[in-house]
Amino acid sequence: MAKQKNKTEEQYLGEIESSIVGLQYYEAEIKSGETVNLEREPENSHDRNAIRAENQDFDKVGHLPRKTVAWLAPLIDSGKIRVDGVVPKTEDHEIHHSCPLDLKIFLCK
Repeated sequence: MAKQKNKTEEQYLGEIESSIVGLQYYEAEIKSGETVNLEREPENSHDRNAIRAENQDFDKVGHLPRKTVAWLAPLIDSGKIRVDGVVPKTEDHEIHHSCPLDLKIFLCK
């Protein structure tokens, strides 16, 4: 008899290079190698597709770029995908307006 799959299983689809923008507007910091908490902000007055980025202390550090959230937010909202974020490990340097972010995409079944 075939094993029935759990509907909450996820399949790793891949990784997308992106960034966190708007860091200059927040006092919280983000570090190289840090896992980033990503939260939808559908009530954001600037962009209803907004996805905010938070550091490991859940302090707001910025947002994902508008071009990225335009296609990503509807997929998240529909429950089709889940996204994790990690700041790639790089040489220490001062981050001003944006920083790189690797997005790991999972298909929700």
